[in-house]
Amino acid sequence: MIEKDKQITFVKFDKDSYKRDSMELFLYGIIKTYENKAGFTTISVKQLLEYTDSGRSLVSMVKQSLTNLIEEQLIEVYDAIDFQNNVAINNVKSSDMLYIKVKEMVSVKDQFIQVFTDEILRFMSIKMKGKKAAIFKQFLYIMKYVNQGEGYRKISFPNIETISKDTGASDRSVKNYTKTMEENGLLYSNILIIEKEKLKKIYSRTQYSQDVDDAIAECILTNTKKISTNKSKIQKNSTDDVQKEKEGNITMKKPELLFGLDKHIRETYEKYGGQFNDQALNKLLKYQEKHGGEVMVKALHIAMDGIIGLKNPTGFMLKRLADGVISDAEYHIKRTKERLERDEKSNSQVPSFDYIKALKESRRKEKEKEEIEKEKSSLIWKKEGYSSPQDYDKAKKDESMREFLDSLKMG
Repeated sequence: MIEKDKQITFVKFDKDSYKRDSMELFLYGIIKTYENKAGFTTISVKQLLEYTDSGRSLVSMVKQSLTNLIEEQLIEVYDAIDFQNNVAINNVKSSDMLYIKVKEMVSVKDQFIQVFTDEILRFMSIKMKGKKAAIFKQFLYIMKYVNQGEGYRKISFPNIETISKDTGASDRSVKNYTKTMEENGLLYSNILIIEKEKLKKIYSRTQYSQDVDDAIAECILTNTKKISTNKSKIQKNSTDDVQKEKEGNITMKKPELLFGLDKHIRETYEKYGGQFNDQALNKLLKYQEKHGGEVMVKALHIAMDGIIGLKNPTGFMLKRLADGVISDAEYHIKRTKERLERDEKSNSQVPSFDYIKALKESRRKEKEKEEIEKEKSSLIWKKEGYSSPQDYDKAKKDESMREFLDSLKMG
């Protein structure tokens, strides 16, 4: 039977199931999802082709995968509900109804990968770019590293190279499959970036996206590259973290400080959930005086890029400003201005002379002139009364020879 967790049904896959064929895994998930209360599934090969997005040309593949599941003793297939006669899959028609008993892939004590039946149903119902079974296998692999215990973040962070090596998909396919799952609401991911260095891509189910963002925020706040899956670590703040959290709750005793803050800085700071208090305002005014409004606005945007759901955005932004994000902003602004100056300069320059184009044009005119001269000469023989150009040329040569001989006689 399908396992239940607080009224949520799921299918259990063993931890090494990613080593199996992707079609076998997906078919097992489909058959297990459709298992009824009596403990069997009624389905046809034709339906399985539809659910896996496989065309008629892949009937043999689906049948072979079912045969492999039978040989691995994960399913038993019968021709009727009395379960008397086993079926040889290669002998059935695509439309024949199969009665399948499904066995558990893992024992009671073994660790397993948990895949919810509504996730399998989503895979079945959505048209996906690429091979649906291969995408399901990658989803299963990512979920392999998720700790389902209480008090843990439901996150996973294998790198692309590891996913590619273990699932057999190329690096490019891994990226495409991830994008497909994100577009269809099956997966959420975000990238941990510290000091402009991309360190890790962290994954979770969409309902646990906050766990991903919290893990990234914790790494940035503590300036560590080590990702923690333990929720209690961020909840049991150190004395310094508690002080940072209090920064956002201190009341503003000097509201006149707010009037000295640049309008654009104020609006950007508020946009990301920053709270105004005397301590925060003093720091912002100090940075503004030293670096200017444009740099500060850019720095706030960089600091909060991709960051959502923070409990204390005030402390987070002030920490990022102190950690050097302002230098990143100055660098970005400088490069942008340099690029604009180059573009303006290139637009104002007189177009360079195209020598190749001019040479081609000159040759074209010469050829055109030669053709005109040739056409003119071709009409002379007719005017002189000759029957052909050859006769005309011969007469001209004879005339030249006579003139030459006459000149010798005169000499």
